[in-house]
Amino acid sequence: GQLLAGTRANCVGQKNCSWGMECHFFNARDQWGRADILVTNHAILAISMIMPGIILPDFDGFIVDEAHQLERNITDYLTTKVSPERWSKIMETVQERAEESTLNLCNDFYDWFRQQVRPGKRPRWPDAIMGETSRLINKLNEKAEANKGLVESLNEACGAIKEVCEGCPSRDRATWISQNEETHAVTIESAPTNVGQFLKARLWNKPGVVTSATLCTSTGPDAFDFVKQQLGLETKLTLQLKSPFDWHKNCLYYFPKRGVLTEADVQRRNSESQEQWAKRWADKITPIIRRILELTQGRAFVLCTTTSVYQFVYQNLLDGGLPFPMKMQGQLPKGEMVAWFKSTPNPVLVATASYREGVDVPGEQLSCVINDRIEFPNQNLPLEAARMKAIGDSSFHSYQIPSAITILRQTAGRLLRWTSDRGVFALLDPRVHTKAYGRKLILPALSGDAVGALDRVGPVDITGFLSAPMATAAPEQTLEELWAELEAGESDPAAVSEHFMDHLIRTPPRVGTPLSRPASGQEKGWGKDHVA
Repeated sequence: GQLLAGTRANCVGQKNCSWGMECHFFNARDQWGRADILVTNHAILAISMIMPGIILPDFDGFIVDEAHQLERNITDYLTTKVSPERWSKIMETVQERAEESTLNLCNDFYDWFRQQVRPGKRPRWPDAIMGETSRLINKLNEKAEANKGLVESLNEACGAIKEVCEGCPSRDRATWISQNEETHAVTIESAPTNVGQFLKARLWNKPGVVTSATLCTSTGPDAFDFVKQQLGLETKLTLQLKSPFDWHKNCLYYFPKRGVLTEADVQRRNSESQEQWAKRWADKITPIIRRILELTQGRAFVLCTTTSVYQFVYQNLLDGGLPFPMKMQGQLPKGEMVAWFKSTPNPVLVATASYREGVDVPGEQLSCVINDRIEFPNQNLPLEAARMKAIGDSSFHSYQIPSAITILRQTAGRLLRWTSDRGVFALLDPRVHTKAYGRKLILPALSGDAVGALDRVGPVDITGFLSAPMATAAPEQTLEELWAELEAGESDPAAVSEHFMDHLIRTPPRVGTPLSRPASGQEKGWGKDHVA
């Protein structure tokens, strides 16, 4: 068969390939080099910072949107993974292209390495693996002339092994061994605990804008401190714009009254397995979830922090005969699931946090978002544990709380997509009442009267709230007038930008509207936070 996709190891280069002038990759890269503006994603940006000039051409400036995801995405591409499976793929290329002595060298190393990281055995590293890897690199370099492109790839794989071993132990990197529960395959991984220095050297040396709807994690002058610390930003030029949505009028917050659920319910006991706790918590919250769904007539996302909990909640609702169409995450691919939700009357989706971002369901079809718990960084994950250890005693307030605020803002952001939207946001976690950080977390995380809802004494009229008529005020100026102000510089840019965004979001988008002039459109999510 034909090889339809290749790697650096088996690409002979555009000049040496008979199809070189027709190669889609090289032709696309040439087009990118001639462009004035390139639109890409975090993954391509990350790869281009790691390997400058390989994919994206050099650029003069940048705008990074959804910047709350940047640390995670950059970390993913700076994470080194070494496993027998990776070497197995390299060996396929070795067997096709290497001369016999190189093949024997690689086979011997592969067999030795596979024994070192087999399931159930902790490898003798870093010293043993470092020694064997260095010996292989030296021998490969002696044979570089006979195996040109291949030696580079093998050296890269060996370098990854050395990088993992050299990074253990280290304050700057977390290194750990993981095992796949299904295949039992073992992988050694190493990741940076902070990407700030990398970004300073590769991105922040250019002028640019970093923006997202959820960059701010407080309401004070330190609103941007968390993201600046995460990304290594030292700028003092920041701008926070108000939300274009009226969260006071259009969002009804619901928190179960103090005592309905307790801290003992939300926390796992020492004697419990994860599954046992998930079942107990799901049994506690299912009656509350069902009652909310009855009042909202479905039309809801039920988002849980763990896979086990959402599966138990789904089964409980199914066994209880919930009278609305319902699906559980995993029953359809994400795109198809969103399409099902948009086209089905009174739908209910039970899922995990993967649906708190990248999902846009405007209008009445999504009128309720139910979140089971506040989600903090998982201390059982080696990388998160290493980050908290590096921060020290203040990690809960300086890392875990801001992380939870960002997650909660993203979750609530699914609810209001147009200014004509309204809905109910329910957070079932009793710690908003019982913990000192409850209000500190809720205040910056949830716009509108969320803190007032914490103190609510009387009943919550969900049905009345969703059925009440809504009035939308007409904009004070036309889009043409706003656009003229922006071009002429006659007003404060921040004030004009807020007014312009408010105007744009008042009506649903018109299909086919050209992008070259002001037009009715739809700004998604919360008000924008910017770091310049």
